[in-house]
Amino acid sequence: MEREDMGRRDDGMRDGTECAWGVFLDTLICRLGDIRDGETLALIAPSGRQEWASQLVIRADRRRGWMWVTRGIRGSTAAEDMVARVGEDGAFTLADAIVRVARGDLLLPHPQLFTARATGPGAAAVADALGLADAGAVEEAPSRGEDAALGGPDALRPLVAGVIRNLTGQDPDVDSDGDLRFHVAGTTVFVIFRPDGAAIEVFAMVVRRVYSRRNTAVELDLLNRKGTWSTWYMTDREVFQRIRIPARPLSVENVDEILRAFSFELERNRDELAYRLGGVAS
Repeated sequence: MEREDMGRRDDGMRDGTECAWGVFLDTLICRLGDIRDGETLALIAPSGRQEWASQLVIRADRRRGWMWVTRGIRGSTAAEDMVARVGEDGAFTLADAIVRVARGDLLLPHPQLFTARATGPGAAAVADALGLADAGAVEEAPSRGEDAALGGPDALRPLVAGVIRNLTGQDPDVDSDGDLRFHVAGTTVFVIFRPDGAAIEVFAMVVRRVYSRRNTAVELDLLNRKGTWSTWYMTDREVFQRIRIPARPLSVENVDEILRAFSFELERNRDELAYRLGGVAS
């Protein structure tokens, strides 16, 4: 009898969660049009183990007839990825993309775990209609200490180089552009720094001389849909792996986690990609 009761409670919780997401989707569809030019609505997910929070930011350009949503890190616009862009009649498509990313990529179990940061009365009205708590207009100041750096490339480079040494045992090379270079499983990996210090980028050529550009595009699209940390893309007949990291500030913990993820995904995917694409592992 207890198992039956527990089963009914579980079913009730699942039904309640689905209902909440359904209401959230319907409200977005009906109210996205309230967001006006120059306004933004940031839907902020709870901070994870990495101590930074992902956010989905909705914007509008009514004069051109566009609305769009990007995915990034709370408090930074340095490394935003486009999720969806729609025309004036695309409210359903945009709302559906927001819910899909929230549930499938951010793994948010319930929409009310979002908090909202709105700029402008229209965006604030949407946040209120969604029933979301206010994330606050003032961002919490990030901790600054020996494990964090803020500034241009010269300030960030020693921190990143130190993480590479601790993680790989290698002393990374510094090229003429000030970029760092090290190796993962025989593949050369580069870390480049934006001149304004807003972000760093980790990238590597993982496969060269692919047989078919068309087949490669299909394979990379499938790989990118798996929700890995990395982005995989093709230039000419070469395949690259890339991760961008916001650096306002840059912390040892974040760099260590990203480099571990990059290395793991490179070793897991490189050789299989080369085989499937008829190319050569780089």
